[in-house]
Amino acid sequence: MDITHPSDEVLERRWSAIWARLRAQSLYLMDQGTLSSRLASGRRVWSVRFYVERDGASRRQKAIYVGSHPTLIRRVQWFLDHCREQGDLFRNLKSCEQLAGSVCRVAGRLAKRTN
Repeated sequence: MDITHPSDEVLERRWSAIWARLRAQSLYLMDQGTLSSRLASGRRVWSVRFYVERDGASRRQKAIYVGSHPTLIRRVQWFLDHCREQGDLFRNLKSCEQLAGSVCRVAGRLAKRTN
């Protein structure tokens, strides 16, 4: 088997393992994390780097190894973009929830004044 050009089956197996690890950390990846590269044995390899909370006080950097295959890199970047979009939606929903609460409080005050 050629390591530089894995078969479709090997590539899909690798993607499945990476996908599972990314999904397990998706709450952290909504707000942070980056796809970064480094040289290893003379070739460029990629990994996702992010921080996780430990004991509520300290943070620890973690990494999910992706490798050097362009398809895996492209899929991981898509996943990170998707996580960011989900994070944006979540923050917007929270803002809407806060706005709705404010509107309800103002409406309640106005209703008391008219009675």
